[in-house]
Amino acid sequence: MAEMRKQCSGMDNFSRLPDDLVLCIISLLPMKDAVRTSILSSRWRYLYASSSNLDFDLGSNSIDFVDFVDRVFFLRKGCPINRFRLRICCLESRDSCVSRIREWIIAVMQLDVRELELSLDIEVLLLLPPSLFTCETLVVLKLSACPESGEDGSDESSLKVPANVCLPSLQVLHLVDFTFSDDCRKRLFSNCPVLEDLKCSFEESNWKFIVCNLMLKRLTITSSEYFGGRSEIVVDAPGLDYLELSVWDVYSCTFLSVQALTKANVRFLCHEWDSQDETYKNAVANLMKAISNIQTFHICNSTLFEFNYSGIPIPELNNITHLTIASCEVGFFLELQYILAACTSLETLVLKGAFEYEWHPGEEVGINCLSFCVKKIVILWFEGGEDDIELAKYFLQSAKVLASMEIHIKGGYHDQLEITKELLRLPRASNGCIVDIV
Repeated sequence: MAEMRKQCSGMDNFSRLPDDLVLCIISLLPMKDAVRTSILSSRWRYLYASSSNLDFDLGSNSIDFVDFVDRVFFLRKGCPINRFRLRICCLESRDSCVSRIREWIIAVMQLDVRELELSLDIEVLLLLPPSLFTCETLVVLKLSACPESGEDGSDESSLKVPANVCLPSLQVLHLVDFTFSDDCRKRLFSNCPVLEDLKCSFEESNWKFIVCNLMLKRLTITSSEYFGGRSEIVVDAPGLDYLELSVWDVYSCTFLSVQALTKANVRFLCHEWDSQDETYKNAVANLMKAISNIQTFHICNSTLFEFNYSGIPIPELNNITHLTIASCEVGFFLELQYILAACTSLETLVLKGAFEYEWHPGEEVGINCLSFCVKKIVILWFEGGEDDIELAKYFLQSAKVLASMEIHIKGGYHDQLEITKELLRLPRASNGCIVDIV
């Protein structure tokens, strides 16, 4: 009996923890699990409502869900909020729900929220309280329109930014899948003095992106291929370290000060009938000049094909040590030579995505970085066809200082054992090269 009391006493130690520590633990749990802790004891019944992190996710609203969120705010009794995430799409009782969502957003700002992530019906986003754009405690702000939203791209469906916008603490800003007028966008960006991470996604045509920010370190811009038009990018960010572009039909591209850039991920495309346009070529030339000093480069094969087809020369990329090429499709080998010839200091080459190309014997040319620099090659989604084997053979015979080749075989397409045997029999220019089949 004494031993049982000792065990029970040990088991009860958890309930003796102070509320602050228990709340810290609950804040690390998903919302559903946090709510489940309410059944553990009467003391824990409402502790979940005071969690510093609130995450509400519902595909379509229900009255019960809205009432539950209202109850959480009622039970908090003024406890500060660190992170608030809300996702509600397909509003049913629109008028009443919109007003209550606005009340929640105002409430979290009054509770000194630091991170705010809203994924809502576009009509709700358009009615965000103006005080959101003057919140002094916000460090992270992520706004996105639900995929189900019926945005028409008109001025009436554009997010409005008040003239007095000021977000003095904001470091991360993501704006995804809704229309944003050029003036509002520029006004917002210029009033975030410590902004470090900016992401914008455009669902419109003829957009203009302009940012001038001394503190910006990460920039991501994406656009849909379905809108066309002639869009423009202007970036002045001397502290920028990472640039990601996945855009269509950008005909003006200006980078005024990006000397600190070390990493880039580029998918820069236009519709085929425009790829010979001189303004498009100038935009590409400006982009390549801007990234000429990077060390890590990720580019898709279709972008390389378009650059090559348009007759756009790639400048020497002497600092690139890590290159990833995605989606190796028709014409891939020509594009491979096109980019490798520019990467004179390359050490790691990664090929990923579907391999759909034809090998052309006799087209192999000597590439300095393969012969004297490349130490590691990774091939993902390797299917083991004749062209794939020839590609691996070319690398092994050309790379004289290659230390390792890592090949990930796509399962179920060929007999993996036979592919492995064939790969391991290939001759190697580097005696120390290890071929690792995954």
